[in-house]
Amino acid sequence: LHSSTQENGKSSGVVPAITLCIGLENGVLVRTQVDANTGELKDTRTQFLGSTPVKCFRLVVLEQPAVIALSSRPWLCYPYQNEVQVTPLSHDPLSY
Repeated sequence: LHSSTQENGKSSGVVPAITLCIGLENGVLVRTQVDANTGELKDTRTQFLGSTPVKCFRLVVLEQPAVIALSSRPWLCYPYQNEVQVTPLSHDPLSY
């Protein structure tokens, strides 16, 4: 997932960070920003998604990169207004 910077409220069109999504065996999703220029990791966040290991898959939603994170329930990670959103999906559990 990519995010763009804004200077004085205007988008610069530069892609300074990539969001790295990591699914853990304990049902936790780890998201961290990777600076595209320096490789620095920052703004690391964790979220418990369910009772089973998290498996992440890349996909495209509305022509934007996204990640579906599967655990005991599916979650969608996607960029929205320069932030990464993590939203549970109303769907039966998906297997992988």
